[in-house]
Amino acid sequence: MKKGTIIAVCGKGGVGKTVTSGALVRTLSTMGHDVLAIDADPAMGLSFILGLKADIKTLAGVRRDIIDRARTGSEPEDIADALEYLVLASLIETQNFSFMAMGRSQTRGCFCPVNTLLKRSVKKMADNYDCVVVDAEAGLEQINREVLAGVSHIAAVIDGSYRSLHSLELIREMTSQMKRDTSVGMVFNRFREQAHAPVLEQVARTGIPVWATVPEDDVLRDNDTLGKPIFDLAADSPVLKSVQQMVQFLIPN
Repeated sequence: MKKGTIIAVCGKGGVGKTVTSGALVRTLSTMGHDVLAIDADPAMGLSFILGLKADIKTLAGVRRDIIDRARTGSEPEDIADALEYLVLASLIETQNFSFMAMGRSQTRGCFCPVNTLLKRSVKKMADNYDCVVVDAEAGLEQINREVLAGVSHIAAVIDGSYRSLHSLELIREMTSQMKRDTSVGMVFNRFREQAHAPVLEQVARTGIPVWATVPEDDVLRDNDTLGKPIFDLAADSPVLKSVQQMVQFLIPN
């Protein structure tokens, strides 16, 4: 895996993107990779899955701070220095991984120069890590705008429902229009072999490779109910073992 590899976990709401992202962060960090986790979903569920506190400074907050400074007439050099400081201040570092949250933007208007600076800052920071795991909103629009760029792998999560398959088709269509080399694979969450075999056949016809089939896990569901993080799962968890299948597609042999 080259430095700064960005993996975006996408799909419709409710298919298990956040759990997949958290399991991937745990798997890669356990393998010894230096991982930056980015919560790009305004709901900010990844922070809970990873066992972080709820009160987190977000990149949307950084954006608002920088816009406020620009409106008060701060010099461009001062704004650039403040941006770098604020982006670093929003970074949470743990023993196993680092974490940033995009948050929800509440400021109207384009402010394209600010967004461009923010994008460059995040990309520069991502280059300091072996890999970046992004828990994205449904679809791909968010990956193409705001602060994220240079996605190298897209893990499209489905749960076998018609709507999730439609989302998979949308992801395939959008990635075919991207002007960058991005690999796309499917993660089948809550997979039941007998019930979902026909769905796998349907997916095979799309030409999208299956990176992992993740079965339902009662322990994971119980832990989620109790608010326990993904790091509390036993190493032999079927969820973790399944997500480990993805690594062969993300890291060259």
